[in-house]
Amino acid sequence: MTTTYTPRRGSKAEQAHMQLTAMGELSTAALADALDVESGALASLLAVPVREGFIVRERRSDGITWWRCGDGTTTADSEDDDPPVHRVIPAAKLIVTEAVKPFRCGIFSDGLVTVQSCEVCVELNAREALALRAFIAANTAMLEALAGEES
Repeated sequence: MTTTYTPRRGSKAEQAHMQLTAMGELSTAALADALDVESGALASLLAVPVREGFIVRERRSDGITWWRCGDGTTTADSEDDDPPVHRVIPAAKLIVTEAVKPFRCGIFSDGLVTVQSCEVCVELNAREALALRAFIAANTAMLEALAGEES
């Protein structure tokens, strides 16, 4: 099945695609600068659009990684001739946001949970967020012991 990816409005993926559309292709440093993020954060911020073919990341022989627009299409099964499925991720309303140093967290109306720290942003769907909560709950004693060792 062939799917077409569309990023969330206002997301770093959309901003990156707009920059790459305007500039053609950019190095990691130039794209990170254009998005006002750390260069080390690009791989995680753009993991989904890269996986979906919306943005292409290419490491060249000189060791520099370059980014450019993809066609936004991936083929999960090359022998499957189903018609394309268009997936639009609508803009979601921010329901809860809290700055818990050193994190900035948000929950959106579509169930997306974001946690940002040191220019790295992790996005979890509602199911993943609940799984993370269960993991942390099951390991609270160990986390408290480790936090005590840091003091």
